Amino acid sequence: MIRMEFPEKTIINQKIPKKRFYDNIKLKTKIKNRFKEEIDSIIFRNKFSKKTIGIEKTKEVEEIFIFEIKLKENKYLEQIESLLKIIDKAIPYPILFKFNIHNNIIYKIAIKRRNEININYSIIDFYETKIINKKEENKFKEDLLKEFNSINLINLYRNIVKLLISKKYNQNQDFQKIIIKEKKQKEIKEKLKILENKLVKEKQTDKQFELYKQIKKLKEELKK
Repeated sequence: MIRMEFPEKTIINQKIPKKRFYDNIKLKTKIKNRFKEEIDSIIFRNKFSKKTIGIEKTKEVEEIFIFEIKLKENKYLEQIESLLKIIDKAIPYPILFKFNIHNNIIYKIAIKRRNEININYSIIDFYETKIINKKEENKFKEDLLKEFNSINLINLYRNIVKLLISKKYNQNQDFQKIIIKEKKQKEIKEKLKILENKLVKEKQTDKQFELYKQIKKLKEELKK
């Protein structure tokens, strides 16, 4: 099978020193150590810009990057978003993060916007995640390449976010409304996880029943 690639002009393939993201900002030693202990390497794979793909930049989005991150152990993926936020805050452009884990490829992208006080920094809301089998990578790249007909880079960014969302939305649906709904869904899932963990540990029948009711209610909300 021929491996699909993004246009040659977009290819960077440069290693970024991890310390770039923690040397010049105030971070707790524990967080700095996590960069050293959990991340093996950060590779700047691709850059989408007017120069590389011919799509007009906007005030909100001037470029889009793809970073491939290699972890020292796969288990660190579970807590990686807190480190991704530090990277994302330091770079004012959207970043599509890529991870190779076993037979899967995991993509993550932040819902982010420019900091109005300092446009060189970003405000991160939450992350969208997509997990695909490595055999499906060509299909994902093909779908992404189709979005190169976007009228500008902010639309390309929004379309990439939609590619990572598992639920299908109407292409004409307002992006902000989609994000509000996605954020609410994530909050519900987090609450569900907490309640289900409590249920496993709970011994009292009356409290178990109350937890069941709360879990059922949240599951119904997820279906909306």
